[in-house]
Amino acid sequence: MKKPVLLLLFSCLFIVGVAQNPKIEKPDYKKIESAVTDKNSPSFYPVLLGRYVKLDTTLTNQDFKMLYYGSLFQPSYSPYGHSDYNDSIRPILAKETLRNSDYESLIKFEKLVLVKFPFNMSDLNILEYAYEHSGNVESAKQTLFQLDHVIETILSTGDGKTEETAWHVVSVEHEYDILKMLGFRFGGEQTLTNKGCDYLKVEQNKHDIKGFYFDVNKILEAEEKVFKNK
Repeated sequence: MKKPVLLLLFSCLFIVGVAQNPKIEKPDYKKIESAVTDKNSPSFYPVLLGRYVKLDTTLTNQDFKMLYYGSLFQPSYSPYGHSDYNDSIRPILAKETLRNSDYESLIKFEKLVLVKFPFNMSDLNILEYAYEHSGNVESAKQTLFQLDHVIETILSTGDGKTEETAWHVVSVEHEYDILKMLGFRFGGEQTLTNKGCDYLKVEQNKHDIKGFYFDVNKILEAEEKVFKNK
């Protein structure tokens, strides 16, 4: 079976207007940290993550906010999103035609990547695609549920138009995933602003948008801790 040309674009492409979420709210990191580290809280991180891993589709928007931004306060958090398993995934995706065994391999490797990086949108997208084409429709729907909610969580933090309304992300890789999801191509220039935002230029487009801002202050804090501990 041939893989579609738009495999690496998200299955739930959003138009720019969707990013103008009427319920925009910046993450309150102090409250999130307090909630996810409290063993008596319904948002205690190990419990929420366990539900997420089990593909629980009763998780709410608030749960996903706690999951995504709460990951910043876990000992396992890493600001670097690369997995060695991606090196095994890349040659499979490069094939002109995928067989059942290829879909099985994609599922195996993507699940291993997501153990360490559970909110990588590109990996969730590929996993959903592999599940769907291997005939596991239910797991495909559950993975798409995760992908949709991770995207919605990020977009709910701003509109990406200014530093003040930048989208908050926990991984630089997620900046590029969001661009793909919105249907934009990276313009080849990334700039770190004085306010701790990444500004990504995009290629010429019909919306005449020049670029988007992503708040990476928490990533910078994590990187600083890594260097201090070396």
